[in-house]
Amino acid sequence: MLLVGTLAFAPQHAAPELTRPEFRGRWAWLAGLLALAAVLWLYRGAIVQAAAPAAIFPPLTPAVISGALFAPLVEEWIFRGVLWRQLAPAGAPPRAAATALLATSIAFGLWHLPFADHAPIHVHALFGAAMGLLRWRTGSIVPGIALHGLGNLLSFVR
Repeated sequence: MLLVGTLAFAPQHAAPELTRPEFRGRWAWLAGLLALAAVLWLYRGAIVQAAAPAAIFPPLTPAVISGALFAPLVEEWIFRGVLWRQLAPAGAPPRAAATALLATSIAFGLWHLPFADHAPIHVHALFGAAMGLLRWRTGSIVPGIALHGLGNLLSFVR
């Protein structure tokens, strides 16, 4: 509800790309594979834990719901939606998209400073770059939200 209310007051050019992603061409598919590889690499320890016979999956607590659903939605909307469109509006040259990719990746890494004990800042920036590349090649933030949510959900497995 909060997101819907926020979108109602956001300027039109700041609306996120909550559209159906278009995986047209090899670059879009390559971006998708790269983003999936980034999630698998970043959360490799959690994936191994989840595959273990003694894995403990978290109950659906507010923290899990917030971390796996709300945080990815908001973060992707901010970094690959609003901030991206400020730096590379529709119809901008590819150089603007490359600048947006670099700037939003660095900002995403810095955003995660409080979580530096979870993974180093440069790892978060690289993850942000993978999500940004996926957004650039598909024209949508939806795949990034899904992969980001999956990664955050994996971080709750013990």
